[in-house]
This record gives sequence, C-alpha cells and structure tokens, in this order.
Amino acid sequence: MMYFLFLCCGVLSNLFYAHSALLSYQKLVTARSGVNPGRLTNGNDNIEDCFATDDTEDEWVEIDLGKDYLVTRVTIINTVEENYYGKALEGSRVTIASQDSKEVEQNCTEHPISSTQISASVVIDLKCNKKAFGRYVLLRKGKKRLRLCQIRVYSEYEPKRGS
Repeated sequence: MMYFLFLCCGVLSNLFYAHSALLSYQKLVTARSGVNPGRLTNGNDNIEDCFATDDTEDEWVEIDLGKDYLVTRVTIINTVEENYYGKALEGSRVTIASQDSKEVEQNCTEHPISSTQISASVVIDLKCNKKAFGRYVLLRKGKKRLRLCQIRVYSEYEPKRGS
C-alpha cells in the first residue's frame, strides 16, 4: 500500500511541471562515509534499499551531474521508519556548486529540511531558488547520520510560446 501511494504521489508531482529533465539518474555519487552511495541515483524506488552515512561530524552526500545545469528542483525519498532514521534528514541542507568554483555553494532553498516536511511525506520535494546553477548537488548534515533512499535532481522549464 505504501509503495502504491509513493508511485501515485511521484507521478502527480511531475504533472505540475511543463517540461522536466531528470539530471541525476545513475550519476556518480560520493559520500563522506557509508557503503554504496550510488544506490541514491539508481532509480530504484524500493524504500527498503536505502543509504546511510556514519554518525560523525559534517556528513554529506554529493551528486556529480557531469556538467553545469540550472537545477530547479531536488526530490529526496526519505525512509519510512518511525524511529531516529526517519527523522535523520531534519536540519539537512541541499546546496549547488558549479564546476568552476566548487567551494562556492548556493543554497537550493532558503531553509533546511524541517520536521514538518519529514512528517508530511516520504517524498520531500524542494523547489530551488532561480539562481541554483551548477554541476554538484550536495546534501549536508551537521553532526548526525544521513539516511535516505533516493535523490532526484531536475531541471524544469516552461516551453516557448508557439513550440
């Protein structure tokens, strides 16, 4: 039942955008710690096959899109666990960095991921600021473990009139 709801909501969320390009499918993923971070971009919606970092300082996950893109939306598929792991994304922040200046990061959104977003749905859909242009998409967490199932990075745009 939960899996059906996830598929339903994922399809519905894509209907709101005129044109959507999934940029992150099977792209290179690195992490500060943890085993097999590549599963975050493999497109597998199995919410039991998730990724976790260690429980240390400054945990992060980075997706290399291969080149700079205008990133308009980042969707994170969270775990469904009611315990600590389901809330592990609270306080995390998504940032975008270009290939020319990787050390200069732009926040995707104004605020970090909140407990309200986490409790509302396993699908956390973040609409980025208009200036989020870059090659590297980073999910950062302060002093706690990161645990999540998928990260999807999109570039969405309105078609030109007459096309």
